Amino acid sequence: VHAQQFLTTHGRDSSAAALRIANPDSLVLTDLLCFPVGMEGGNEIAENLPAETSNAAQGFLRNSGGTAVGRSLSPLVLSMLLERKSAGEVYGLLAEILLKGGDSEAALRYAETGLADGGPAASLENDIGNILSAKGNLQLANSHYLKSLEAGRQDGWPEINTAQNLADLGELNQAESWFRRGLKKQPRSEADLAEYLNDFAWFLAVHRKEDTTKLKEGLALSQLSNLMVKRMNPNFLDTLAE
Repeated sequence: VHAQQFLTTHGRDSSAAALRIANPDSLVLTDLLCFPVGMEGGNEIAENLPAETSNAAQGFLRNSGGTAVGRSLSPLVLSMLLERKSAGEVYGLLAEILLKGGDSEAALRYAETGLADGGPAASLENDIGNILSAKGNLQLANSHYLKSLEAGRQDGWPEINTAQNLADLGELNQAESWFRRGLKKQPRSEADLAEYLNDFAWFLAVHRKEDTTKLKEGLALSQLSNLMVKRMNPNFLDTLAE
């Protein structure tokens, strides 16, 4: 109750838009524990939350009525601090939100600050790889995916991300090898596994179309991924059509 009163009686701007112009080196995380006033627009924060945001944080967001959750970082940051997340972990989450919102430059600043502040390298190195991929720096991005693996990430995303970049670079044999490595890992969720299957199926359909055996493999993977998402993802259906 006291937290809710605090969040709804202050007027500092704690939106993602404010993060884009803030210097992460000088940002005090508790500055984000304030409710923004005079904000307009849609659910900027809610729409860009990473899928792996903790259940506790998601629960806080769902139950923070009256704080305009979609436009304020306050509930999210408060919930992470209550969960004793490190500053580096918070910066990493802010970087992911900014990247999903389309601001790769700001995202990179926050991810690098999180890494320097002792945040989890396995997660942040993968985030930096994603940011660099979005900027088109594919080879440099892959070096960060490798660092993520060296730091112990085991969910398959660094492998899948590496594979996609290698495919874009024309290194098709290496790309296929990395896809297969990624599919051997334990994904964080069924949704992630469906993404892996669809991505590899698309690769096989586009780059291995002369190989009947691999085309059949891709078809089976695509059918399975569509089944997993109940045929509700148009990108997956595009892969199946391909």
